[in-house]
Amino acid sequence: MLHRPDVVSSRGIVAAGHPLAATAGARALAKGGNAADAAAAAGFALAVLEPHLNGLGGECPILVRAPDGSTHAISGQGWAPAAATADRFPASGIPGDGVASAAVPATVDAWLILLGRWGKLPLRDVLRPAIELAADGFPVDARLAAAIEANRAAFARWPATAATFSGGGPVLVQKDLARTLEAVAAKGCAGFYGGRVAKSLAAFLGVEQPDRAGAPVRGLIARADIEEYHGAPEAPVEIDWRGATVSKCGPWTQGPVFLQLLRLLENDPLEKLPEAEWAHLYLEAAKLAFADREAHYGDPRFATVPLDRLLSREYAAARRREIGPRSARALRPGLDAPALPWTSGSADRGFEPLTAHTGDTTHVDAADASGLMVSATPSGGWFHSNPQIPGLGFAPGTRLQMFNFLPDHPNRLAPRKRPRTTLTPSLARLPDGRCLAFGTPGGDGQDQWTLQFFLNVAARGMPLQEAVEAPLLTSIAFPSSFAPHGAVPAGAVLEGRFDPAIAESLRARGHEVQVVGPWDSGRVTCVCWNPESGVLSAAVSPRRGGAMAIGI
Repeated sequence: MLHRPDVVSSRGIVAAGHPLAATAGARALAKGGNAADAAAAAGFALAVLEPHLNGLGGECPILVRAPDGSTHAISGQGWAPAAATADRFPASGIPGDGVASAAVPATVDAWLILLGRWGKLPLRDVLRPAIELAADGFPVDARLAAAIEANRAAFARWPATAATFSGGGPVLVQKDLARTLEAVAAKGCAGFYGGRVAKSLAAFLGVEQPDRAGAPVRGLIARADIEEYHGAPEAPVEIDWRGATVSKCGPWTQGPVFLQLLRLLENDPLEKLPEAEWAHLYLEAAKLAFADREAHYGDPRFATVPLDRLLSREYAAARRREIGPRSARALRPGLDAPALPWTSGSADRGFEPLTAHTGDTTHVDAADASGLMVSATPSGGWFHSNPQIPGLGFAPGTRLQMFNFLPDHPNRLAPRKRPRTTLTPSLARLPDGRCLAFGTPGGDGQDQWTLQFFLNVAARGMPLQEAVEAPLLTSIAFPSSFAPHGAVPAGAVLEGRFDPAIAESLRARGHEVQVVGPWDSGRVTCVCWNPESGVLSAAVSPRRGGAMAIGI
C-alpha cells in the first residue's frame, strides 16, 4: 500500500521539503504566478522553515525546462573568495565547519536569476510568504526541534544563534531574517549583495568567530567578494537514454554521475534482473562513476573536464567490462587519471558517520500548464555549522570543504572557483512525452537515489508514487564530499524493506552491507507534466517526514 496519495492538477503544482513551503508555492500559483514564481516562493520559505537544512548563506543549483522545451541550468553555487588559498587552511584540508569554510552565498542570486528570466509576479509577492513565516513565526516540527536540541552546546557559543533558537517555544520567530528578506524584496540582488546585508556579512567574517568546538576562526569573504558575486544561466549537460532525454547541471556539481550511471546500465535488462543481481550491478557501477567524479570533476571555468569522453557509449562499454562478480574494493577512475591519495588500492581514508555521505539539504520542484518546470536543491548555511550573523538572521555556509589541495586537480581550491558541490537537481523527458522535474536531499546519495527513482519509472514502468516509495540502496565506497572525506571500502547501505536475502547475497559477493531503517534514504520528490493530456502530477517520498506536494 502506498503511503502518499497521488497529487494532480491541470494548472500548477509544487512539491517541497516542508508543507508550508509547498503552501508558499501554491500561493504564488494562486496569485497568477507560474512555476518559476512557485519554486522561488517555496525556496525562500524553505530558508525560513528548515534552517537546519538550508539558508540564505548557502547555495541552490537550479534546472529549468522552458515552455519551448529548451533546458537551462542556473549556477547557484557560490565561488571561493579572493583570499581563499591553501595556505589559509590546515594541511589536512578545509574543515567542515567554521567561517573560513564559507563560499560566497549564492542562493538569493540563483532564485533572482530564475525570477528575472522566467517569473511573472512582482518580487514582493513571491517573497511575501517567507517574510510572513519569518516575522510572524511558524510551529516548530519534530525534526527541527530535534536539530535545535542536538546543537545546544554549539549554540551556547554563538549569541545570535542562541537568541533565535534557544527560546524553546512551539512557534519560531526570526525577525532578523524577515528584515533581510524585506531588503531583498525591496531592492532585489542589491538588497542582499550590497548595502546593510553585505556590510554586516563582511564585518562579521572579518573578525574571529568560534567554530563548533569554540576555536577562533576568521572568515575569508570580504565585501568585494560579496558585491562582485554573480551566478548565471548556462547550458545543462544532457544525454539521450533509451529514448529519454535527461538533463543535469555541469561538473561543478556531481550531476554528471547520474548520466554516467545511465550509460553504464544502458544495455543491461534492468527490468528483468533479479533484485540481488541488480543491487550488485548498481553498487559496482556507482563505484566506477563516483571514482571518475573524484578524479575528473571540477568547475569547468578553471579546468578541462572530459565530459564528452566520460559520457560516451564507448567509454561506458569499456568501464562496464570492469564490473565482475565480486565487490571491488579499490577506487578505479578511468581515462588515465593521475594518481590520487585514495586510489592506491583502497578507498579507505578513515571512517565517518553515514550522515557525512547523506548531508543536510532540501529540495523543491514545480511545474505549470505551459510546460515550465523547475527543479532546485537549496542547501548550505546550516545553523549547526556556523554562527548566525547578528542582525541578518542566517549563517554562512561551509561548501569550501569540498575542494582539495591536490596539484593540477580540477577541484583544487582557487579564488573565484566553484567547489564541486553535491547539489544536483534533475530534469527528464520520457519516451512517451511526459516531462519530469525531480530531486532529493542527501549529499553523495542524491544522484544514487534519484537514479533509482528514475529507473523505476523509465525502465520498470512504475507509477511515480510507487517509484519514490520503492526501497533504496546506497554506495559509500568512495570518498565523501564532506570533511574528513572518509569512505567504507565496498560499503553499501540498504533500507530495511529489502528482503534480508538481498543483504546476504551482497555480503557473499564481498560487499560490506549496513541495513538501516525502512525509510532512511533521502526524500525524493517529483513533479510531472504530460503535454498530451495537460495533467500535472506529483510524487513525494514519505521518508523523514515533512515533504508535501500541492496542486491548484
